[in-house]
Amino acid sequence: MDILGIIGMVGGVIGVVGIVYTIYYGRRSQRKKLLVYEISRPIALAQAFSPEDDYKVSVLFQRKGSTNLASAL
Repeated sequence: MDILGIIGMVGGVIGVVGIVYTIYYGRRSQRKKLLVYEISRPIALAQAFSPEDDYKVSVLFQRKGSTNLASAL
């Protein structure tokens, strides 16, 4: 047997052992994921200090460093 044949056989054996180990380790370390949740209070985005009811609230998402408001709309 020449050196390339030996390298090929050793590589094949290492590959098969790696696949078997991966399957074994993957099945052994499976965990059940539990559904969890958190209850939190709502956060006010705006607050009105005047008794008038004609308010309009807007939210503007703008990239950092952008100075032109018209291009963001």
